Amino acid sequence: MSGLRVAAWGRIEDCSMNYAVFGDEVEFRVGGQLEGMDIVFTERSLERLLTQGEQAVRELRAGLGHGGG
Repeated sequence: MSGLRVAAWGRIEDCSMNYAVFGDEVEFRVGGQLEGMDIVFTERSLERLLTQGEQAVRELRAGLGHGGG
């Protein structure tokens, strides 16, 4: 098993983002209470997201969009 429990697609633009720490996990809420989505990360998966996110921002700003990851 890959560690991913649900596959989903969403587009996130300019919206609210909040988080809450629950024990050894972090829950992110993207969007509002009625039209939002919650994503739960372990510490390790959050570190991966941050690393990949930093790389993605650098590529976007450099105009290097090639479907990295």
